[in-house]
Amino acid sequence: MVTRTLQPVRPDDCEVSAALSALAQVQGYLTRHPEAHLIRLHVDDAQGEGVLTVPRGGVELLARILAHMADGQGGRWSRRTPS
Repeated sequence: MVTRTLQPVRPDDCEVSAALSALAQVQGYLTRHPEAHLIRLHVDDAQGEGVLTVPRGGVELLARILAHMADGQGGRWSRRTPS
């Protein structure tokens, strides 16, 4: 596989605001439900509604990502493609 590195991604003002709001909700949930090992996330978009079941560790990682975005930090993303 070949890995291509993409340009750094920085959140815009709208994304920073959304990250702040989501971070507060995620952290609040994790604090109120310390016993939850699997967490159901409800999603709703133009394609319809659905439920994602995510391990607690995945939601904790999401909180870390949201914290970085809320701080205006982005990341450098890479994509693997078949060689």
